[in-house]
Amino acid sequence: HHVQGARKELGLRYEQRIELAIAGGAAVAAAVLRFDTYIAGETRATRLGSVPLAGSEPRVVDLDGESTQIWTSPE
Repeated sequence: HHVQGARKELGLRYEQRIELAIAGGAAVAAAVLRFDTYIAGETRATRLGSVPLAGSEPRVVDLDGESTQIWTSPE
């Protein structure tokens, strides 16, 4: 739901493709790596990584007690 909130803040429609970056601690990195295909499919991301996206401000969220940064950008 954090990515959908970021989409809404950017005024993006659900069907629009995005680029997505997620950065957090080791547990977050492992989860993103393990479930990358699922995350990309559910969020309609054409690019999923951990490197901040140029021109995009991070959204800081709490994932299971771990501070995590999420960047979204229209494709």
